[in-house]
Amino acid sequence: MLDALHSPSQLSKRHLVHRLSDVMLKSRSMFLRAGVGISLDVLMHSVEFPDGNPYFGKGLIVEVQHRHGKKDPRTTTHDYLSAGFSVVWLSSQDFGEEELDYSIVNEAFASEDGSGYSFRNCSSTRFLDCESYHYTGEHNWGTVPGYVLTCEDDYDICTARGCSLRRQYDEESSEYVYNPESVTTPDLPLSVFRNTIVRGATSMDFERQLTQRYEEAVLEKALADRPEIDECPGPKGIHKWNAPKALWDGYATVELRSCQYCAVHLLSDLRGYEDDRMDIFFSECPDPEWDLLSLTADPRQCQHRSHSEGQWFEVCPDCGVTNPT
Repeated sequence: MLDALHSPSQLSKRHLVHRLSDVMLKSRSMFLRAGVGISLDVLMHSVEFPDGNPYFGKGLIVEVQHRHGKKDPRTTTHDYLSAGFSVVWLSSQDFGEEELDYSIVNEAFASEDGSGYSFRNCSSTRFLDCESYHYTGEHNWGTVPGYVLTCEDDYDICTARGCSLRRQYDEESSEYVYNPESVTTPDLPLSVFRNTIVRGATSMDFERQLTQRYEEAVLEKALADRPEIDECPGPKGIHKWNAPKALWDGYATVELRSCQYCAVHLLSDLRGYEDDRMDIFFSECPDPEWDLLSLTADPRQCQHRSHSEGQWFEVCPDCGVTNPT
């Protein structure tokens, strides 16, 4: 643990902790003198080792958060370890008036269930198995809408495989709170999506298909990620589609559907790869003169100048309708 800092080229354990403590207390005093309303429980400090350390790597990060809500500890710990740093998570109660007791940090690293994670002993993959984060460095956020029955407020969830991290924006602090206790997750069976999910040519049951795609938190991820799901005044809060009208035959299809409970229509173009699919919502039945195979948006909602009186365009560049006026 902190005894790993015993060599002459490294800081001693007591020197390290006194240095951390001094930096933190000076920072707190600086904010207080400036009249800035920042408390100790949102500060982060570090000690770096230019020559590296066999136990801590490039340095030791001390995260001080009374509540871990404003920063996701697992993602943050993953990022620090990936960058070659060790990290320890403390609370404001761990600090006295004068200094940080080094035994608290030592215990955090020594205990099997402690909050200290060293670069030598911990792999970053232990903390994050998010498919999207591993490939892109970002979570794949989608919004679970509050209009769904049993939900209360909108919140975000990562829709990637291996991850179900949730966050909600806190208007008061102007920050995201991760895995907030205030989130009310939808308590509905997957069967609620019957006649809602639009799929390509497949014989697989839609519930099995969703489970295979999302693996965990399937209902929430589908609500946040599926483009054919939208608000409806119907009993479940989402559209239920009637049998489709095929506009393009073959393995991949283009289909037009009407909602069972309202005037909304859905055009689904499933040609190409799954990520290339296009879904267009119409507030009412599309004009029969429109070439639906060429549309990219609802012409009635399009704001391009080609729709203005006195303009002449063969095709609107935004929605794809011919002779827009």
